[in-house]
Amino acid sequence: MAEPSPAEAIRVQVSPGNVVVLPLDVPAHASIEIGLDQSEGAVEAQLTAPARDPIRLRNDAGLRSRIDYVLDAGDRATQWTLTVSSTRPDRPATVEVMTSRPQPTTTRLTARAQALQRLAEAEALRRTAGSQEAGTAKDDVAVEAAYERALIAAAADDCLQLRVETGRARHHFAQGRYREAQQAAETALASHCVDGLAGDAERAAALRTRGAARGYRGDFTGAIADQTDALALYRRTGDLAYQALLLGNLSANHRALGDTERALRTANEALATAERAGDARRAVFVQESIAAIRLQRGELGPALSAYRLTLDALRTTPYPRVEGMAWNDLGLLYRQTGDRTAARDALGRAASIWRESGDVSGLAEVQLNLADLDLDEGRLDAAWQGYRAALDVDLAQGFRREEAHARIGLGSVAALRGEDAEAGGHLEAAAVLAESIGASANAVAARLALAELALRRGDHEAAARAAATALDQAKRAHDVSGEAQVLILRARLALAAGDLAAAHIAVMPALDLIEGTRGVIDPPQLRSRYFATRRDAYDLAIEILMQRHAAQPDAGHAMQALLVSERARARALQDRLNERRLTLPDTVDLGLLEAERTAELAVRAAAAEDDAAVAEAQRRLDAVRGQIRAQNPRYAELAHPPAPTSDAILQLLHDRGIVADSWWLAEPHSYRWRITAGGVSAAVLPGRTAIETAALRLRERVAAAPAAATAQSIERIAIDEAARAAEVDAAAHALTTLLDLPDAADDALHVTIPDGALAWVPFVLLEPDAGRGRVYLPALSALTGIRAAARSGAPDAVAIVADPVVRADDPRLPQTGVPAIDAPTPLPYARREARALLALADRGASRWIDGFDASRQTLAALPWARYGTVHFATHARLDVVRPDLSAIVLSAYAADGTPQDGVLRADDLYTLDMPVDLVVLGACDGAIGPIQGAEGPFSLARAFFHAGARRVLASLWAVDDRAGAALMGHFYEGLLRQGLLPPQALARAQRALRAEPRWAAPYYWAGYVLQGDWR
Repeated sequence: MAEPSPAEAIRVQVSPGNVVVLPLDVPAHASIEIGLDQSEGAVEAQLTAPARDPIRLRNDAGLRSRIDYVLDAGDRATQWTLTVSSTRPDRPATVEVMTSRPQPTTTRLTARAQALQRLAEAEALRRTAGSQEAGTAKDDVAVEAAYERALIAAAADDCLQLRVETGRARHHFAQGRYREAQQAAETALASHCVDGLAGDAERAAALRTRGAARGYRGDFTGAIADQTDALALYRRTGDLAYQALLLGNLSANHRALGDTERALRTANEALATAERAGDARRAVFVQESIAAIRLQRGELGPALSAYRLTLDALRTTPYPRVEGMAWNDLGLLYRQTGDRTAARDALGRAASIWRESGDVSGLAEVQLNLADLDLDEGRLDAAWQGYRAALDVDLAQGFRREEAHARIGLGSVAALRGEDAEAGGHLEAAAVLAESIGASANAVAARLALAELALRRGDHEAAARAAATALDQAKRAHDVSGEAQVLILRARLALAAGDLAAAHIAVMPALDLIEGTRGVIDPPQLRSRYFATRRDAYDLAIEILMQRHAAQPDAGHAMQALLVSERARARALQDRLNERRLTLPDTVDLGLLEAERTAELAVRAAAAEDDAAVAEAQRRLDAVRGQIRAQNPRYAELAHPPAPTSDAILQLLHDRGIVADSWWLAEPHSYRWRITAGGVSAAVLPGRTAIETAALRLRERVAAAPAAATAQSIERIAIDEAARAAEVDAAAHALTTLLDLPDAADDALHVTIPDGALAWVPFVLLEPDAGRGRVYLPALSALTGIRAAARSGAPDAVAIVADPVVRADDPRLPQTGVPAIDAPTPLPYARREARALLALADRGASRWIDGFDASRQTLAALPWARYGTVHFATHARLDVVRPDLSAIVLSAYAADGTPQDGVLRADDLYTLDMPVDLVVLGACDGAIGPIQGAEGPFSLARAFFHAGARRVLASLWAVDDRAGAALMGHFYEGLLRQGLLPPQALARAQRALRAEPRWAAPYYWAGYVLQGDWR
């Protein structure tokens, strides 16, 4: 390009990856002033001349900022070369290059040249010193010394002083020294620089640096003021990139102040601006910010989706600070949903990222969040140490929001230790600090903790004042979770004061808030875990209503309490049953469906690895299913299902002679409601601990297999069996006494809705089943969904799955081997009884599946709607930690001996369409599983309801093969030959086994329970 004429400006456009070269001739004893006005993008300029060191120049203040320099020829004429390139190799840039006419070198020009040279040196050193954000921080005293020299040289130039002090502030900020960064920026802003749009850009850079430092130090109001002023200046200069940055920072500070509405609006504006500017890093920063706002508002489902999108974007746009923030916040989200393992994993990832980058503030925050987990788990010493260490860092660095968090933690630990004075000191200091800097979430937490402390001391007035303050703060911040917690506390306060009506008024909106949050969490497992952590709210609501019932027995409060329990029960199952009626629309991305299949395969593959691999695979599958759910607009109909009504409950029980008992276990009282078509009655029972202890003792006694035959005498064996029977009877009597079971009519059909450990014991040992038998339900409301599936299979059309090839030494294999140590044992009697069942069924309409055919592939392709009954005469594999991996054992080998996936997992059943009348798990403990909140057991039996079954017959423990076969013979005789309904057929079969001396022990027959519909 031609040399610019003296005192003129030329427009230089730099294309991506290229440079523009300009020659500049300076006569002897003369100087030329040059300026590059950045009008699009940002450039780096390099000046070179023979026998001169190259000079690199940049100005990061944004559009319209200027790169200045003075070229001095010295004693000889010098030809300089100006090379201009874009600072972003993927972006073009445009600058206006201005040069002065050659002029004699004066003292003024020499001083200005020296000042600009010193500034260039300091700026170059600053860039090589790196930053915490990039993980390259390596502070060097030479940087500070260079800025000192530049400042001395710029003493006569206000605009240069502004640039020097702003550069020094940015250096401190990059190194994590936020107090020093704020001080340097304040000094910069004290300069009186007037330089048009270039001056605006420089002042904006100082304002945004001071605003960022203030935000990190907890002065969110001051940060917003600075960032708003800087934003106005950048709008004047037209700098979209810095507008996006400032809008993102403003959003974060509005969020810190609890104004999440404004934070969300600002974040969306920031995202749109970043996309207009083509700034992928800023866009991913804002995506994380939007996720954090959703999290703070208690919108856990949208927050999780936003974090997943952020992590996906980070794969193509690496940004360590944002990645650390995302994992840290995911840790908070998982903690809120009760998944502490996932929370620790996410926080560990955040700590690793921040440790590598040397991010002191990030490490301090993650240390606080890990201490919160320790507190949740009752590890008070570890929590105290974590909070104490974090507080030391927060005080040293001036991290005021984190200081409030640490003091809340220390106060909570002290309160649990009974150190009320110390607890109150920390919590009051935290509340005052959080409120002074506008950290609403911390302020709510501190006031809540103070209210709890006052309530424990019996100071109800102080507790009420703290709760009122916390409620106001939570509402202003749109903090749904905080608002629910405060309402629950107010209900507890009113209950303690004996004001039951006020307690009732407070607690019911809290349930609505909890269920509203639950409804918008798309991933199913996350939704269940979240809801399980909120059971205490339902415990409290039921306690309040039952106390109102005691005071006013005829006011309908017992029915209201029952309805509250129904709102909490088996919600995941009811969601699945309702979702079965929906079909995926064409709008669901086929890529998501493929991602779901891939994630399902990943879960199966991870089953052979450690728990961490399985947990991560399941979380990914859950997230994909959540995305599919979110894409189907009809799922919105299920987000807030209508609450059950008394009329609907009574209508379910309008059949003659139905007697339902629903249990709710809590402290200090448990409750039982007896419901018939005529209404509801209620009983107050001992607390959960007493009942569950008795229930588990009974289960331990009855589920233990009788001792194998030995060389002992018949008399000795008889004595041992009698002693064992006495132990079972005593345990059953103890539990019966606690449960205060009332009598029922002889022709009643019992419906049992158990809670907690009561789901693991057979009620047939607690009260005799009448002739019509008994069924179990996880919730009465679930009956509507169970009955809704269309079923067309003939009752005597039976599909039987029996005797798969599961061992390497099975003679049916082409070549046998040594079986694994944990290989299932053969079930010859179960196979024999399955054959007997086939003889009772309609052979033409039935299907026998055994051996190699008893495989995943066969079952996946089976037209289940043709059959009325499905019978599994095979083992099951129970996984109490990961219930979705519990499975029916199928053939582990193909006919040619090739190993294959030989299980049908609970997670597979969720995707099957099995609208059959009855599923029988004849030889396994398919009715047992872990319990989460009020959901009931996550068992194989429950999974078959997801698949569409009307009822499931399974056992609460692994039963002797011969005894199970004998019971099944009696059961199917009654069902298929005598035409009895399944509850009657099971009761008849159990009585028949009990009458046989060899099977009289309850271990052999009592474990079988029928779940589902009684019709």
